[in-house]
Amino acid sequence: MTLCSGRYKVVSRSRLDRDAIVARLAAHVLDTGLGQASLRPLARAIGTSDRMLLYYFPDKSALLRAVLGRVAGALTAVLDARIPATPARAPAALLTELDALLDDGLLRPYLKLWAEIMVAAERGEEPFASLADEIGAGFHHWVADRLDVEDEAARGALASLLLVAIDGAVLLGPVAQGRHGRDAMAALRGLLRSADGT
Repeated sequence: MTLCSGRYKVVSRSRLDRDAIVARLAAHVLDTGLGQASLRPLARAIGTSDRMLLYYFPDKSALLRAVLGRVAGALTAVLDARIPATPARAPAALLTELDALLDDGLLRPYLKLWAEIMVAAERGEEPFASLADEIGAGFHHWVADRLDVEDEAARGALASLLLVAIDGAVLLGPVAQGRHGRDAMAALRGLLRSADGT
């Protein structure tokens, strides 16, 4: 799935509208990360000016909120297509499905960007600090909604556990050719199956 038609190709200023800007910058940020996420490099990436960006957005914070919101929405669409909400799953089964998405590389660009957002949030940078809360809450709800666990508190705790496992596997991906992440996911899957009695 791509975020926009034509990725983030250069277009004439007359054709740029707010939605096109957001779509192309979302694709750009997903490809390159947040290292060049100031106004001029972002504008240059889609062949426009920082003034044009500020025509549609009051400041860089508003622009980034829109762009990262588009990325989060694209990830949700990918996840919904691959792992629908019904039927609800046992925790080990859902972890297996999420792990398979990591193995085929589908989630990694999104989760690497998510890791960058978390680092910026830890430094207290806005809009990343508030965005981290919003995006994290959205994906926690997404996971919890797919778990076949009756007790609400237990379902929420297990959703948190699965999110931490997936994020940790991505962060440790470059270490030891990803062995630590794979071993941890396999161990957690075994523990969850034991708890489920499966």
